[in-house]
Amino acid sequence: MSGYALFFDVQYKLYQSDNTKGVSKDQLKTAVTKSYITNDQYKTITGEDYSADHSDMKTTAGA
Repeated sequence: MSGYALFFDVQYKLYQSDNTKGVSKDQLKTAVTKSYITNDQYKTITGEDYSADHSDMKTTAGA
């Protein structure tokens, strides 16, 4: 297995695990923006289409 395929496999398993310390959707969105994974891989992992809109991300404005 290539290093890239191994990385994708690890991301997928971490997201799918019941472990609360797994990879979050926000972290996966960051991985897409940094070209670590593709939009299609994001969809494979999360089951949702990737959107560059991060309005669903938590903010700390006004805190």
